[in-house]
Amino acid sequence: YFIGQFSNIKALDVLPYHTMGTVKYEKLGMEYRLKDVPAMDKNLVIEKKKVVLQGIKDRRAQMQ
Repeated sequence: YFIGQFSNIKALDVLPYHTMGTVKYEKLGMEYRLKDVPAMDKNLVIEKKKVVLQGIKDRRAQMQ
């Protein structure tokens, strides 16, 4: 809904959270603060993108 106010948005990429950065943090000796957050199921990305697109559509309809 929030980003629906911006008229310059031409595309939207919704990326799932993954844990590929964990090893990099370990090698750097840094704490990975998201270590207990599970990776997102890639199949959910399509659903989440639909939610965002609907929010954009609703906001733009309200602005007209």
